[in-house]
Amino acid sequence: MSTLENYFQAVGALNERMWSQAKPLEKQLRDLEMEYRAASRRPITDVVSRGAVAILATRINATVDKLNAVYDNWQRNLSLMTPPPPTVNPNTFPPPKSPGKLSAKIPWPKDVPPEVRRYLGRLIDQGGIPLSKRVSVTVAKAPYGGGGVVVEFAKW
Repeated sequence: MSTLENYFQAVGALNERMWSQAKPLEKQLRDLEMEYRAASRRPITDVVSRGAVAILATRINATVDKLNAVYDNWQRNLSLMTPPPPTVNPNTFPPPKSPGKLSAKIPWPKDVPPEVRRYLGRLIDQGGIPLSKRVSVTVAKAPYGGGGVVVEFAKW
């Protein structure tokens, strides 16, 4: 097996693992949202529905936080997986054309939404998050005078 095939297999395995974590959370979020909408449609004089709305809102926020953590972890893991360098055969001239986008060859799980595929595919095609997006150096002033340089690490 070539290193490119190993890369595709590793990314496919990561996608399967991460999607198996995200799928139940997305389903739970849809169910909670339907319950929330149903409870919020009840008359305002219904005290029980107002309490249910408040409880459902906190459960929705907790589920969203969990789902965002899964997607952040997925993005972070994909950004750390760098594709292997292209193999160049010195006997061929001109060099062969690039095989196209790497993300087009990755076996995605069936249920992954298209917007998630596009976002993570862009991350794969650019080879992770570029260093210029990860770190920025800015000039800062101290609160009581003086100044300096601040290195800020982006949340990725």
